[in-house]
Amino acid sequence: MDSKQSSWKGSLLLLLVLNLLLCKNVAASPACAGGAANCRLSLQDLFTRAVALSDNIYKVAEDAFRDFQKTYATGQEFISRAINSCHTSVIPTPADKDQALNTKECVR
Repeated sequence: MDSKQSSWKGSLLLLLVLNLLLCKNVAASPACAGGAANCRLSLQDLFTRAVALSDNIYKVAEDAFRDFQKTYATGQEFISRAINSCHTSVIPTPADKDQALNTKECVR
């Protein structure tokens, strides 16, 4: 098995594991007692729920990344190689707003 095929399979495995970890123990909790259809929540309650959910997702992703680092990327500079081999790194981007406004349309 060559290294490209091996890294491709490793990336696929990582995506599958992350998907399982992010979906683990995820269940929608009812916003209203008894599941009332016309129940309304305050904006503060909605933001509180959004912050709690965001914090939970962050913690799960952080744990998954830490586990990946321990298992697969130890001593291999995996992250720096992945960043340096980005498929979009050869696409030139404008340095400032003026350059962005002066670019010609290439896509037809």
